[in-house]
Amino acid sequence: MVSWIGSAMHAQDAVDYLRDIKPIMVAKCFKCHSQLEAEGELRLDSIAAMLTGGVRGPAIVKGNSQTSLLIRVLRDEEEDLLMPAGGPPLKSQQIDLIVKWIDDGAIGSDDAASIEHWAYDKPVAILAPQSKDGKWNTNEIDRWISAGHSQHGLQPTTTADRRTLIRRAYLDLKGIPPTVSQVEQFLADQSETAMADLVDQLLASDRYGERWGRHWMDVWRYSDWSGYKAEVRNSQKHVWHWRDWIIDSLNKDKSYATMVQHMLAGDEAAPTDPAALSATGYLVRSWYKFNRHTWLDKTIEHSGKAFLGLTIGCAKCHDHMYDPISQRAYYQYRAIFETHDVRDSIVASSVNPLGQTIPRVFDKRLNDPTYVFLRGDDRTPKKDEVILPGIPSLFDVPLKVESVKLPAAAFYPGSIDSAQQQDRVRAENELASATSQLKSAEGSLQKLMQEKVTEDNKDEEREKEPLVAAKKQVVVLQDDFEELDNQRWKIIDGDWNIKDGALVQNELGEQVRRIELQTELPQDFELTVDVTIRGGEKWKSVGFDFDKEAGRCLGFYVSAYAGGPKSQFTERDGAAVVYRKDGTLPQNIKLNEKISIRFLIQGQLANVYLNGEFAQALSFAPVRAKGPLQFWTFDSQGTIDSLKISTLAADAILELPKSGAPKESPNSLPLADRLASAEHAVKIAKLALDVKQQQIIFVATRTAADTAKFRELRSSSDGIVELNQTAFSAEQTMKRLQATHEEGVAQAAVTAAEARVATADNEANKKKLNNAIQAAKTAKEKAAKLSKEEMAVGAAYSSLGPTYPQTSSGRRLAFANWIISRDNPLTARVAINHIWLRHFGKALVPSVFDFGLNGQAPSHPELLDYLAVELMENNWSMKHVHRLIMNSRVYQMRSSAESESVRNKQQDPKNKFLWRMNSRRMEAEVLRDSVLHVSRVLDFKMGGPEIPFADGMTNYRRSVYFQTAYEKQMTFLQLFDVASPEECYERKDSIIPQQALAMANSPLAKRQSRVLAASIIQQLDDKDIPRFIQMGFDQILGRPPSKRELAACQTFINQQTEKLSNPDVLTKFDSGAEVDIAAAEDPQIRACENLVLVLLNHNEFITIR
Repeated sequence: MVSWIGSAMHAQDAVDYLRDIKPIMVAKCFKCHSQLEAEGELRLDSIAAMLTGGVRGPAIVKGNSQTSLLIRVLRDEEEDLLMPAGGPPLKSQQIDLIVKWIDDGAIGSDDAASIEHWAYDKPVAILAPQSKDGKWNTNEIDRWISAGHSQHGLQPTTTADRRTLIRRAYLDLKGIPPTVSQVEQFLADQSETAMADLVDQLLASDRYGERWGRHWMDVWRYSDWSGYKAEVRNSQKHVWHWRDWIIDSLNKDKSYATMVQHMLAGDEAAPTDPAALSATGYLVRSWYKFNRHTWLDKTIEHSGKAFLGLTIGCAKCHDHMYDPISQRAYYQYRAIFETHDVRDSIVASSVNPLGQTIPRVFDKRLNDPTYVFLRGDDRTPKKDEVILPGIPSLFDVPLKVESVKLPAAAFYPGSIDSAQQQDRVRAENELASATSQLKSAEGSLQKLMQEKVTEDNKDEEREKEPLVAAKKQVVVLQDDFEELDNQRWKIIDGDWNIKDGALVQNELGEQVRRIELQTELPQDFELTVDVTIRGGEKWKSVGFDFDKEAGRCLGFYVSAYAGGPKSQFTERDGAAVVYRKDGTLPQNIKLNEKISIRFLIQGQLANVYLNGEFAQALSFAPVRAKGPLQFWTFDSQGTIDSLKISTLAADAILELPKSGAPKESPNSLPLADRLASAEHAVKIAKLALDVKQQQIIFVATRTAADTAKFRELRSSSDGIVELNQTAFSAEQTMKRLQATHEEGVAQAAVTAAEARVATADNEANKKKLNNAIQAAKTAKEKAAKLSKEEMAVGAAYSSLGPTYPQTSSGRRLAFANWIISRDNPLTARVAINHIWLRHFGKALVPSVFDFGLNGQAPSHPELLDYLAVELMENNWSMKHVHRLIMNSRVYQMRSSAESESVRNKQQDPKNKFLWRMNSRRMEAEVLRDSVLHVSRVLDFKMGGPEIPFADGMTNYRRSVYFQTAYEKQMTFLQLFDVASPEECYERKDSIIPQQALAMANSPLAKRQSRVLAASIIQQLDDKDIPRFIQMGFDQILGRPPSKRELAACQTFINQQTEKLSNPDVLTKFDSGAEVDIAAAEDPQIRACENLVLVLLNHNEFITIR
């Protein structure tokens, strides 16, 4: 146990081998004289090797530096040798250190087990001595702090006033200041338990998880995905599930040990728990597209720093310069993570109710070997030895690895009930669609046959429109959006709701937000709707898709794209979207301006009118299908109102595209050709229906086989074999029917290509015909081959989705369990150090990620150990530690130094021994959130996808939910030292002019000062300026103004009012931050707004005191 009393950790006259000598050797000598390379057979990487020496004999002689070869060489006393070779010589001070060490007997050890260091011993809770001041005997924290005060002759400050305490507590645990009513309630509570009750209340709030979630996100390097455009290069999309898991876990007071275990090995510890899988976002975050070695190096470096407080990454190229961690140990540590990779899971749960994609890790590379890389270069692996997983030998604990047999739900997600249910629903929907398409095809054929009868009997009727479905137009749907009818509309994604008689979608970002109409559309229809594009960063699009079936659909949208506003027809087939050149047209579309759309579709032909004027016509190439209508937004908020859908009028005559007859339009062909085409369409639709009917059978037999194999433990092997064969046979039948259907589709394409050649005999059409003929030939051969194949016995059917290894290596679980073991000397200390840092602004161990030999000693080691033991013995409950700290006297001290503290400042100018509370500037997120909170606009909606960082001035969600990634952080937060997503174990406070400018001139500060001023004025019966000032102080600073402050503020408002009453004498600025709320026209009210802005810039507001 190391004591802080008489805190000199090392006597300056004693040379320590590991601290003083080995780092010199590593930096200057290891390149040529170590296990990597031993020139002259000499190694200097251990004391034993130096005593043994090389071809010239021993490098050192204990107790005699003058006869030691190493010293003679370093002093250039050997004619043919100079060390270090090819580099600058050692400094005289370094040589003197080595000389003294040798003369003192070259004392030291390379044996990790023999090294004595405070952090390598398990923490033990020791009772603190009783304080002479009874007020400091409330708990062990106070007693240890008081002992330090006594040892160093320090007089602690008194307890802070209650307004300061409640504000400190709120900002510490919730990240926002208390409201006026919350302050008044606390002041009125004169009970002895008032502070303890307040702490309990704050810890029970969901805001606690958001506040402390951001702290741990710093330590654990949270980062949203980043890359080039849509290409992911770092982290993964949807990693925000990990962020939400952190917040949720903290609010539930999940043990720190469980959190660490699940972050490192949730897929092995709880492989079917969606929350545990979300937790592995910790490892997902380090994913790097271009270099797996970089990915693993980051994982090694930061898991060592975050959980152990060790700089293990420093041993990648050679033995650690300070700590007893060999290069080999680094690669043993790497072997723990060698097997893991990243995949997506789609699971619905309480943490993921919508069943969205969760990026998680799993062991994919079970056979990948780990080698030592010479000098850390992955291009030069030492393949003579495969390195097994292990932990540094200094802990003298073997890593007990046992492989983990995974449940079927983990290695075969398709076997779970929800996946099977989704598969059944999909198959049923596809069958219903195929049935509808056949019915439509038969109806079209029947109409054409009737048309032929009519033409045969009445020549004068032949020119009439052949596809008249009704004699008059019928309204199918009309929605004025007085309310969101859940029977009519289904939200697929996004924030859709009703506002002011319109359907609005409020989320931004490059993701399609859809809502689906549940009403069936007529085959030919007319749609009228008004849309408004609101906001967006680049694409700013609103549109709709229809005929949506099996990944195919047709669509139309309008866009206020800055590079050129336009309207656009689209054709989608699976993931591919076709933006036809003849389907796009420049338009005068602006943000926040209503666009009236009239859309008509007749067969393949579509017409669009915008704001009452004809815009464009297009003939869709894909064959029409029966499917729902979906409205959507992309990179935009959107408003949709006045929707009306009708059948197309019988006498409707649509405009043709500029190129002439509609492309592939059935109505443009002779009746005989259309009849032949319709008969073939019916044949193909029947074949498609056969496929979908057989698919229902296959899905049912596969579900039965999967259930018996993976979920019913009592199923006999014979029964499973029979079910497997049944499923395989059903799938083979389906494949044969599918091949027959594909052959029919291919032949139809040949017929269509022949018709194009007959119409226009050019090279392009001939090429398309040749391609169609070849495709038809291939399809025919495939169908013939499948029809001849016999049903194989014992063959496997296709799985429902991907399958993964059935076992996991267990390496990460073994490592995680060692990390959280009570025998691990570091984990609890590191966690406590981070918690203490964020309550007091200074850590007990200043080198927060380095508890090793080169790190700094703790200021209060006994206190650190006491709290570490408390954490472990109380189920690793962080809320328990918060209660201990915040109910202590040391936490509740004043931060301002009183007049009698002159001696304190002399004895302990940096407040190392906490004779007063440290005041500190709000973190970036707390500052932004507090500005929004005091003006009563902060949005407390929790969770969900990351919000674009560019929306930080207009979207009032909490800062923790905004995008943070490489080159993707809110500028306002960056100015106030937001955490770097690359590494931030302790934030640093900068003081730069731009911070003052941001608080004075940013849209955020200006807007909220106007909002808050207006809110206060509305509560006043008249322009009671003194009352306005008082309310402003209460709401922003949490206290009333002093008489002097009240007088100064009244003078300020009077002077401002006078100046603003004469605008001609004011300096006008041509540019500045755009604010959507204009300054008040009344000079006195505007002066009040300016006062609020001044108070938001007050040191007391931006400081946690």
